[in-house]
Formats: sequence, C-alpha cells, structure tokens
Amino acid sequence: MRNLSAEPIRYLFIDGVNFRMRVQRRVEIVPVLAAIGVTETGQKLVVGLQAGYKESAANWREFFRDLRQRGLDGSRVTLGIMDGLTSLETVFREEFPQARTQRCQVHVARNVLAEVRRKLKAEVAADIKPIFYAPSRLQALETYERFPEKWQEVVPSAVGALERSLEGA
Repeated sequence: MRNLSAEPIRYLFIDGVNFRMRVQRRVEIVPVLAAIGVTETGQKLVVGLQAGYKESAANWREFFRDLRQRGLDGSRVTLGIMDGLTSLETVFREEFPQARTQRCQVHVARNVLAEVRRKLKAEVAADIKPIFYAPSRLQALETYERFPEKWQEVVPSAVGALERSLEGA
C-alpha cells in the first residue's frame, strides 16, 4: 500500500463504482470505493481503491481509516466532494470533522434532470450549468435564484431537487 504521508491532500472526490470483472469463467460486478485526492498545488492523485458497497457506512469507515493509517493527514482535508449518499456523508463528517462536504455537480444535475420531461431536459440542463460554472459565488447565487423563477411552475420537483442538493453550499 502506498504511503500517503508526503501528500498534502486538501480535497477528496469520493464515490462508489461498479466494475465488471472476470472471476474465473464468469463476469461479475465488483463494487469498489474510490477516492481521488487533490493536493494543495492542484495535483490529482488516486489515493484509494477498495472493494466495498457504497451504501455501507461500515465499508466507508474502514476505507477512510485505511487512508489515515497509510498516512493521509486528515487535518489537512478541507472538503469532500461526493454524491450525497447519507451514509457516506455521515461517516465522512465523523472521520474528517473539520472538513465540509459538497455534492458532486454531476450527481446534482442527474438528480434534477431525473425530475424533468425528456423534451425539457436540454433547456433545464443549460440553465443549471451557469450555476456550477459561475466565476464567483455571488454570481452563482444570482443565477441559482433565477432558476426557480423560470421553472417552478413547469417542473417544481426539479426545483426542489436543486434546492435540496445545494442547501448549505
């Protein structure tokens, strides 16, 4: 296992993924927990891959503890970016109490667009994108405030999904 003590990790992108792997003569789906670290200089590193179910708080706890045992300085981690899975967020906050959490933009967009009829998806997606890519927090908030003005009557569930996803952001 790679020693992480020399890596000044500030941010962690965390997710569970499924890989199709040939095991003996069958192809099986193997769930894997993954963490990509971003250093203080912006370098991205794969810091951990471990077999485990993303719905399992116990698997996430073991995963984070393994990272720390390998030298990850948890006090330097300021942000965890993840999909909003409750068990993952809970364990992350317990293991990295000084860090904030943020919902991954891809997952936010998927959650919002899941509430939208097919013929409106492209237009709604185009209205979400400027929120994520605004040059400042103030401009992001201004763009976010216009979203419900346009979409509340048409797709209130999508507006609700966006509001829930961005609470505390």
